[in-house]
Amino acid sequence: MELRSCRPAERLDAIRLSRSVFKDNMAEQFAVLFGEQNVGRMFVAVDDARVVAMVNYHFTPVLIGPSTINVASVGSVCTDPAYRGRGLASRLLRLAEEKMIAEGVHVVVISGEGGIYAAFGSGFAGDMREASVPLDRLPPRGSVATVPYDASYFPAVRRLYDADAVRFVRKDDEFRMLVRGQTFPDTFVDYDFRVILKDGVPAAYAILVLHKENDELGIKEMAGDRDVLRDALPLLCAGYGRKSVHFAAAPDDPLFGSVPPDCVKPIHQFASFKIIDFPGMAERLLPQFRIKIGADAEKLAFDADRGAATISGFGTTLRIADPRELVKIVFGCAGRIPSGASGCLGEVLAELFPVPFPWTHSVNYQ
Repeated sequence: MELRSCRPAERLDAIRLSRSVFKDNMAEQFAVLFGEQNVGRMFVAVDDARVVAMVNYHFTPVLIGPSTINVASVGSVCTDPAYRGRGLASRLLRLAEEKMIAEGVHVVVISGEGGIYAAFGSGFAGDMREASVPLDRLPPRGSVATVPYDASYFPAVRRLYDADAVRFVRKDDEFRMLVRGQTFPDTFVDYDFRVILKDGVPAAYAILVLHKENDELGIKEMAGDRDVLRDALPLLCAGYGRKSVHFAAAPDDPLFGSVPPDCVKPIHQFASFKIIDFPGMAERLLPQFRIKIGADAEKLAFDADRGAATISGFGTTLRIADPRELVKIVFGCAGRIPSGASGCLGEVLAELFPVPFPWTHSVNYQ
């Protein structure tokens, strides 16, 4: 049994394993994760020339205002049923972490929680909001139109996406691959991509989730003028015969100001986070911190000491030994923003945290 990074000749066998464990369209939906260019970030257990377990990640910078941090999105973690119970996925996850550290990753995001991920030190995090709004509570307002996305709209979509201050950083080719993959049909779900026009000009877009077992209109990803998006919701629901709309976004997203407050609730990212380079991440976030607290940002020190994260300043040190608690402090969690620090340091950290993070279940979901 060998545990190591995947070799190019083994990539298709790794995809075979993923298909056998999850679903037939894994290669199509996760085109970036399983792409030839990503084979060095696929880690496999090989027995008798067969891939029997694997852990994969996609490297993607995340823009947070003026700051950029490096993120590894882990996906398609699986083991052949005949090889389960041997700790293969856990060992591969540690191998992947070594590669992430060498690559300068600060934060790991995993499309799962508990089990081996809890043992890895990751936990649910993210301070987000979720709206589920019946169509009869979305009366029509302004006049907009929606059209199917095609390649001619890519420059406009690119511009709308890049206007968001908190987002995954995407290259053009990667953006196209992510859209193509994450709109590939599922057994119980279809997807559609609509560009929303105001006065004939692209002003927003929405990538839609069309469940076959309910009458809800989901939004996987959206960008652009939120007033235009709000005006398009009744039109989109009617066009697809849906009776409600569902979406998630950051608490300060202007779209929440246009829907009934009782239709909104706090949620986390439904993904688990682990910070693997706390000092490095804090250094990258310094421009964002300066915007939040000005010169006081220079009075803080962020470190890692014997496996624990520390934040020092104003005569106080906050030590966080549990990595699962650390991500809740830094990124929040379903409206709960723990601190642990008191006095002046506590007040400053309450201004800094939670750090915003883009919705992970967008087309970047890999």
